This record gives sequence, structure tokens and C-alpha cells, in this order.
Amino acid sequence: MQKNKSSSMKKILLFQFSESGWSMAAAELELLEKHLSDGAEVKIVRCSGSCYGCDLNLTRSKLLCFNCKLQSKRGINAMSVKVPTVDYTDYLSEIDYKEIQKMGENAELSQLDLRKLMFEGFDIGEAVVSILVSRSRNPDVDPRKFKEVSQNLLKAGVAAYISADKILQEYKPDLVYFFNGRGSQQRAFRRACIKNTVDFTIVEEGCDIKRYALFKNSTPHDIEYREKQIRKLWHEGDREELLERAHSFYKKRASGFEGYGVLKNFTQHQTEGELPKSWRKSNRNIVIFCSSDDEFSAIGEEWKNEIYESQLDGLIKLSASAGSFTNDQKVYLRMHPNLSGLINKFRAKCLELGHQKFEVILPESNISSYTLLSEADSVITFGSTIGMEATYWGKPSILLGKCFYQNLNSCYVPDNHIEAVEMMLSDLEVKDRLGALMYASYLVSFGERYEMSEFGVDPTDVYFRGVHLRGNWIMRKALSVRHKLFGPTINLFKGRHKE
Repeated sequence: MQKNKSSSMKKILLFQFSESGWSMAAAELELLEKHLSDGAEVKIVRCSGSCYGCDLNLTRSKLLCFNCKLQSKRGINAMSVKVPTVDYTDYLSEIDYKEIQKMGENAELSQLDLRKLMFEGFDIGEAVVSILVSRSRNPDVDPRKFKEVSQNLLKAGVAAYISADKILQEYKPDLVYFFNGRGSQQRAFRRACIKNTVDFTIVEEGCDIKRYALFKNSTPHDIEYREKQIRKLWHEGDREELLERAHSFYKKRASGFEGYGVLKNFTQHQTEGELPKSWRKSNRNIVIFCSSDDEFSAIGEEWKNEIYESQLDGLIKLSASAGSFTNDQKVYLRMHPNLSGLINKFRAKCLELGHQKFEVILPESNISSYTLLSEADSVITFGSTIGMEATYWGKPSILLGKCFYQNLNSCYVPDNHIEAVEMMLSDLEVKDRLGALMYASYLVSFGERYEMSEFGVDPTDVYFRGVHLRGNWIMRKALSVRHKLFGPTINLFKGRHKE
């Protein structure tokens, strides 16, 4: 990446393509204010209403687009000085538009083929699949069944990439900011920066509503980067304070404490102490806590499971192996409560796995996840936080997937399926919980504190330099009504289709 110049000569660029009326918009504007105070030159690239829609506006709703532009303008006008802005579509030529239109034809591809689709080194296919999976909550979503949305995302991504490439070559910034880096447009900015060897920093939510996180020349999904941050915080932070926060984290999670982010409570509909009717304390009881695959789908080879083709493939094989267990050995699959109400292939296939020695617990069940954890002889996860909670509470924890804590040595990590089954049936010692403490202390501490923004009840209730990004109370009320009426256009097909 580029060598740093003195701060007075720095040129800073923001691709403002996150939702303009929430916390991340405030974080981006704060960062620009800090650079301005250091004497840097700042420019904002924004969208004035793309004909292709975007990662947030899959159906090209004019109302959503209008609101977003209005909120973006309100935030930019609240800055201490007037900052120049440009529309990214100003950089697109007639030839570019033909290229963009041609890209839309790939919406006829299957998910497998779409994942392979590239544009000048930009993994546009993976980016589109990532958004489709996230919005549908279905890792097996077929892009062809949502052709219009797939076309919009393909065109929006390539348009963003072409324009970003030109803007970077013309403006030659020292540092570029943008949000998340995962979707069709955000990933386009990341790939354009890498192509032009320009330093970038991705902006994301921090550990709570009062913090935002920065990822320098990396992404929020980078396992190695996150692990380095976890270890850095542990070795450089106030150890006593970190320990106190880590212990508090695990106790709050187990008690059903309702909080924001990592402390979101998924157990409010469960009954403390409730176990399956088939539970026998004299048995060897193994509990699998599965998670939803959508958040980390199509984000790179680093997340590819080395044992199973997918979490579902792993569950199918574990269920088959459990068929040969003795009568005093039983496996319970606790489906994650955030899968409640969804109708997709993953849920349907999980329900088919049940048999006498492998019991499936529905996401909606009132059976207590933490009572299961407390009574289990061993716990299996595919990367969810409860894998570390198991170690913290003194249970052998077996990890069968990729995650940020995989190298912290607080879980057993088998090399293959046979080894996984052997671990399930063995009397394993509990791993050292140091890694669990390190992980928890990071989860409740990472990020930079906001200095120019104030928040109300949620990330959309945000004031930047005294200006509410969603407008006065009349505008906020209108937006609330809009969300109730048009919210489904944001999550177009969440839980609404069968595969």
C-alpha cells in the first residue's frame, strides 16, 4: 500500500454507501472531521440515486432512495466545513453502461456458477451471493428465483467498481473509507483500492452502540486480523478491567440479560431449567448448538470448512454416526433461536435428521439453551459464541467450523469427521479458559468511542454534531411509518420462500 505523507498533505476519500441515517454514517463523518482538523483534504463520493438500486435498496424503491439521499445531505451539511462531494455515476461512460448492462445477463446463473463470476479481478459473483444469502437467511438461495434483484446487484456492483477505479486514479487519495466491504458495492470499493494500491479502512459497528470499529486494509470478517486484535487488546489493555468485563459478559449471557450487539438475548422465550423429556442424567449427553450460516457466506476461502462441505453436511454426518451409538449415548441438536419462523432448506433438512439417538430441538422450543449447556457432558459448535461459553462454564467444547476464536486454544479442533466423533464419545478434559476470557474481553471492548455523536435507543436514533441524521420528530415519525409499510423491500424475501 501507499507510504504515508504528512497529515497536512493527506487526501482522504469516503465512499458513502452505507445507510445514511444510522450510526455508521455518523462514524464516517466523525472520521472525516478528524482528518479535517489535521489539515487533510477530504472528498465524499456518494450516490444521487442509482438506477440499479444498491445493497440496501434491492427493489429500487424510490421512497427509500429519496430518504437515503435526504439523510446523507443532512449529515454532510452538519459538518464543520463544506466538504466537496461527487456522484459516482458521473464517472461512467457510454461504454461503461454497456458493460454494466451486459453484466446483468449473468442473473440467469446458478448460485454455484454465480460464485465464480469475476469482473477484472473483482469477485462480483461472490459479493452478490453474499447479499442474497444474507437477505434471504438461506445459504442455498437460488439467484435465478430472484432474477431482478440479482440483476440489480450485479449492475450496481460493476458500476461501483468501474467508477471507483476511475476516481482513485484521478484523485489519488492517501486513504479511503467505506462501510463493511462485503456486499456488491462495498466489495467493489475494496477491490478497486487493492488494484490501485491505495490504503483503505473499513468502518463497522463496534462492541456496542457507543463505538465503531476500524479495519485497516482488512475486513471485519478477516479471522487472522481479528485474532491479532484480540491478542493485542489482551496484552496491552488493563488486565484487571478486561477480566472483570469478560466474567460479566458470560454471566450476562447465561442470565438472559437483554443488551445490544453481542449481548442480544435469543433466549427470552425459553424456560429456565427446561430440558427435553428424553433427557437422562445417567446418559452421555452431547449437545450440538448450530448457528445460522448466512452472516459468513461467500466472504472468502478463509471461512471454508475443512472437515465438512457445510454446517448442514456436518450435521447430516454426525446424525448418521450417532445411529451406531450405544443406548446410553445421545446427541441433542439445539437449533439457534434466530432461525425461528424461517422456511428454508437448512431448517427442513435439520428436522429430517432426528432419530432415537439424535434429537432435534426446534428454534421455537422453550427448552433452555443454558440448561442444556449446564447439563451436557460435551458441547459441539460450528463457531458460535456458545462454544466459548461452554469452556468458560467448565464443559469440553468441540469446534467443527471456522470462527474468530479458533486459534485461542480453548476448544478441541478435530482434523476430520472420524476424529470429531471420537472426541464426542471421549471424556475430554476442559480446555484452559484463558482463550475464552480473551475472546469475551474483546467482544465487549473493541472499537473507537464516538466523540461527536450521541445516541438514543438504537443505532438509527443518532445525532451528529447536534443534528439528527433522520431529521426532526415529524420526519422520524414518517420514516417509522415508512419502515412498517415498506420494510419488506429491505429484507425482500427473508423467511418467505421454500427451496
